[in-house]
Amino acid sequence: MSEAIEIGGVAVLYQRFSDWQVPAFATPVRVLSDGTTVDNEVLQSGAVPRQRATVNGWVQDFGDVETLKGYTASKELVLVNDDGTMHSAVVLDLVLDRVLPGLWSCTVTLLDFGAGS
Repeated sequence: MSEAIEIGGVAVLYQRFSDWQVPAFATPVRVLSDGTTVDNEVLQSGAVPRQRATVNGWVQDFGDVETLKGYTASKELVLVNDDGTMHSAVVLDLVLDRVLPGLWSCTVTLLDFGAGS
């Protein structure tokens, strides 16, 4: 098992990785009832959303920080390597905190566009 997840060639030393998951996309909605039935809810949903993953960890190079910022701004499709499993994804959101000179903590939210590329 690798101690880093590569996001577009940037090695993120991860502390926690919430694996690829489909977010909730259906909601029960109450409907009017005539009082004689117990089924007074329907399920409202849209299209199945894309899988998402979140990586919490550290980046040790300022160039890598700038690269992740660029991926976030451009929404460019990048290859994500999670211990040999490849996904094409975009960096949906990025939160950075400088911990020490040369060390940043980060939270990267990824939006999956399919395996491999």
